[in-house]
Amino acid sequence: MSNGIRTIEKAALAPLPKSEGIAKRIARLKRDDVESRAAATMLRALIEIAGHGARYTFFVSKMIWGVSLFMECGDWNEDWKTYPRISKAAGVIRSRAKENRWKHPEAFVAEKRMPIPGSKRPKIKTWDHDLTFDHARTISDAYRMMTGRKSALTFDEAAFIVAEYPPVIITTTENAKIDNRGFKKTGQPERRYEGISLDGFTLRA
Repeated sequence: MSNGIRTIEKAALAPLPKSEGIAKRIARLKRDDVESRAAATMLRALIEIAGHGARYTFFVSKMIWGVSLFMECGDWNEDWKTYPRISKAAGVIRSRAKENRWKHPEAFVAEKRMPIPGSKRPKIKTWDHDLTFDHARTISDAYRMMTGRKSALTFDEAAFIVAEYPPVIITTTENAKIDNRGFKKTGQPERRYEGISLDGFTLRA
């Protein structure tokens, strides 16, 4: 077992610190509307699954992803054009795309080229081609923390684990650096994001 995974498992048994920002995210699961109740139901299902010690799967990851997005945005809409948690480098790309009517720079080059008669138009990159949606605390680590508490896991504890580090939009280059440093699937968020400048927020804010 790696030191990184040991650290995650220790964190799963440690007292949960308080944060006003995290509390606001958790409060979204307790509102009395259909979508909030749906998100809360999804989290309760995750608590049940983790309590049984079920293995981490693609379907578990999508449930955590959905709850995480709802807690951050208050809905299920992952709108990269307006999502507030974005690195400075990713923000530059998004600002330029907005100025270019949400076109990737390559689109302007392609528009100026005269297509060869009978040839297909080249596939143009979308404006967000160089960005990615990353969970600062990896989804697998979040689930590992849940299973670490086993049947003792409460609703508020599970909500805290998911809400503590919401997703961040970063560049594909920044994401590659995270992966190359060995933090693709695990690692403390602050260590994973060393060297990445954020725009107006901290990872836990």
